[in-house]
Amino acid sequence: MLSHTRYISFELSNLCNNSRHHIRCPLHGKEVWKYPARRSTLPLALILRTLEELARFDFHGTVGYNIYNEPLIDPRLFLIIQKTHEILGPCSTYLLTNGCFLTQQLVSEAYEFGLDNLQISTYSDQEHEYCSTFTIPKGKAFLARRTTLIDLSDQFKGPYLDLHEPCHGPLGEICVCCTGHITLCCREWMRTGEYFFGNLNETPLHDILAQGKMEKTWERLSRGDRYLDICRRCETSRCFGEKK
Repeated sequence: MLSHTRYISFELSNLCNNSRHHIRCPLHGKEVWKYPARRSTLPLALILRTLEELARFDFHGTVGYNIYNEPLIDPRLFLIIQKTHEILGPCSTYLLTNGCFLTQQLVSEAYEFGLDNLQISTYSDQEHEYCSTFTIPKGKAFLARRTTLIDLSDQFKGPYLDLHEPCHGPLGEICVCCTGHITLCCREWMRTGEYFFGNLNETPLHDILAQGKMEKTWERLSRGDRYLDICRRCETSRCFGEKK
């Protein structure tokens, strides 16, 4: 049932320290820093329950902890990384962060708790220089990448593109929102419900997959049939090692 799945990403919350200043960030308009009632956190019990289901599927791919959140804000992060390895056994844990909260001590402890791959998106030369000095344990993956803030509004409002490249997003990476919803892919940031496959607060992963909607969507997109409105505007092709 997960033969095409290489990644699962848990969005631990809808909190990001940069969203307050980045007006093009999907979280900016929700103003979660101003209105506490709008904050949302993915339940730990749901994460552990889903990891146990993945273990029954014999899943040994990559587990990540962010979509539109800053994962290091969450005090449960290192525990979740540790539990991921305890439950799944051989797998890879992946962390993408803006690096604002990182110190050498935290980097070392993250790897000690089982982190396999740390990637930092830095938004200034000073931050990039600082993050590039971290000492990384032998055999562990690390990348500090100088980047810029991006505008994802075209994902919903931009022109249709005449692209027919295969995309394996829906099953190649299972995206779990902080509300528990499984959504189409990491670029589906409006969360209107149009591209939801189910909610893990209400329905186990096995049952959501058994409904067949995710697989049928994957089958069409993997053939290059970009029939969904959001996919017709998207220039990205996510293959996860699958043949194009």
